[in-house]
Amino acid sequence: MLPRDTHCNYPYCGNEIFKNQKYCILHCHQDIATQEDEWYFEKLFLKYLKDKICDYLPRSIGTNLDDYISVSDFFRNNDVIDFLKENYITISDIYFPKFFHLSSLNYLPLCRKIEFSGCHFNQKEIFINGSNVKFYCCTFNCNIEKHFHNNFFKNYDNEIDIFSECLFKDRILFNGINFSEININSLFCNCVFDKNIIIENSTITFDIFRFYHHIGTPTSEKNDVDKFRKIKYLNIRNCKFEKKFILNNFEINELYILDSIFQDKLEIKNSQCKKFEFKNSNVEKVSDFFESHFDRFEMRKSIFRDFAGFENTIFGTKEFGKATFTYVTFMSFANFRGATFNFGLDLSNTNLKESPNFLGINILSDNTNRETFRIIKNSFDKNGNHIEANNYFIQEMKSYKYELKGTKGNFSKKFIVYLNGFISSFGQSYLRPFFILIISIMVYNGLIYGQQFYFVGEDCIFYNFVNNLNNSSRNFLPFSNFLKDRQGIEFISLLFYIWFSILIWQIVVAVKRHTIR
Repeated sequence: MLPRDTHCNYPYCGNEIFKNQKYCILHCHQDIATQEDEWYFEKLFLKYLKDKICDYLPRSIGTNLDDYISVSDFFRNNDVIDFLKENYITISDIYFPKFFHLSSLNYLPLCRKIEFSGCHFNQKEIFINGSNVKFYCCTFNCNIEKHFHNNFFKNYDNEIDIFSECLFKDRILFNGINFSEININSLFCNCVFDKNIIIENSTITFDIFRFYHHIGTPTSEKNDVDKFRKIKYLNIRNCKFEKKFILNNFEINELYILDSIFQDKLEIKNSQCKKFEFKNSNVEKVSDFFESHFDRFEMRKSIFRDFAGFENTIFGTKEFGKATFTYVTFMSFANFRGATFNFGLDLSNTNLKESPNFLGINILSDNTNRETFRIIKNSFDKNGNHIEANNYFIQEMKSYKYELKGTKGNFSKKFIVYLNGFISSFGQSYLRPFFILIISIMVYNGLIYGQQFYFVGEDCIFYNFVNNLNNSSRNFLPFSNFLKDRQGIEFISLLFYIWFSILIWQIVVAVKRHTIR
């Protein structure tokens, strides 16, 4: 019997340690370097597999398969073959080295249903021809993307999660896969991804990501649960989703959905995403982005044929700019209730079949164009909410003022718009025109009082010119009665009366816009 210190430290493993490690070649985290090591790994692994199968076999069969039977004879036994066709065999805690291929094992494909539990995969070859394989708590240290093809998934005939609570340390790529005939719950359940996930040219009929949330999770486990919700980079291109696509409660650095079709519901709720691009893609049914947070949000050349909900969603940051919907068509109702646009919104090139709901939105930046404010204003007007419509009319005019500032000419337009903005901020303030009116009256009274000191006499060279202006002002019928007692300053009085009328009108308009339109 071997000395105690030469045995593998893994529980219940009686193999020799490998190259002065603490564990045997099946359990140590060291790659094999020679062909002899590879042969030795295969020998021990097949022995492990044989012992594992014996543990699963019914006692009536297992007692007839004594230890002296060779591995080759064992796997040729009809009882073993029949058993392996119908039952899952669990392979636990094996560290598969870099240059070892599972497909090279002659007898592993006989296991039609295999679950790898707690295993580490350092090689790119994990495909087992003809087997239904699932993974639980496994770690993939290298790129295994070339195995995600139709043959890998064609053997799944029951509802399972293929990868459950696994860690992927390298990129994952699906390209050209038709999942329409595959019956599984999800592809990734509670998995952790350190690198990019790319899904291209595929037809998908199940949940790609699934997160099982258990109510009442202890605080000590909360961080372990939260890590399953994080994705660094997800790129979906030229895909068709025949069933619901759900990505709720996730934290995503970058999410790109391009040239894709969603035939069922699209749901990205309660998620945080730094960069989100949705381009040239169509959603046939309901889309819901409820209470998600997007730092950078861009939609372009896309169609939403059913309800689109952005309720309580937060868009934009100073770093990434405003939320944009460029050439986006909403064929049904769009709901932006309670949404916050931290750095502006652009709906100027959006096609809207129905007026959206903008009730309670917050646009916290001036980085929004006039057409967008007009769309929001008209939406409130059509719904009879004239008070909110007035507020966005003011924003529309402020944006119009900013547009005129960058143009040459248009002096008359600029004068009217700038004057309106100065007096009452386009009807936003009734106190400002009121105080301007009070000050103007005081100035006018001061002119009347000082008339005797600054009266233009007949010997002044401007006498005839001033006299003609005063005579003309007395003939201006609307104010002629008010100018009888203003001899010598009729023209100045006329200008002040016109100015007073403008200010009074601005006060009336501002008060109305704070009540009803």
